[in-house]
Amino acid sequence: MTQYKIMICSAMDDETEKYRKLALETMSHWNEINSSARNIVFIATGQNINTVSDSGVSAQESINEQSLKESSEGIFIFDENLGTPVNGYSSGTEEELVCFLKMNKKARVYLNKKGTSCIKKILTDKDILYSPYQSKKEFAMLIRDLLDTIANSYLK
Repeated sequence: MTQYKIMICSAMDDETEKYRKLALETMSHWNEINSSARNIVFIATGQNINTVSDSGVSAQESINEQSLKESSEGIFIFDENLGTPVNGYSSGTEEELVCFLKMNKKARVYLNKKGTSCIKKILTDKDILYSPYQSKKEFAMLIRDLLDTIANSYLK
């Protein structure tokens, strides 16, 4: 069975955390229903999922070292709050996105329509396409569609 690691990145505020958890739940549900038949399982990585802080380095450096390198793809969730500025970036999530792009990995950006103004400059500067969402139902559908697209690419 193919294991496909997807890093889930977002600010740690309460609102964005709800969508991070929904992405994890959607991935878990997809795996329960589809993994055996499609011979692929999705494994989530990222902050508060399976990273631990290394001694002597910042939490952000631990995330970058442990999760970015081992993930094939990244889901980047932005809301009204970008997160905490770190290492010259407006947030740790922005830094993770930039690192992903430098490593030529696939980055999928999901943007709550409420937060469009705060992140638009970042997306424009990086020439990144994003999928807007307005509700939890719409967001879960976008994540399911992404997982189906990845799984289908392995069937070819």
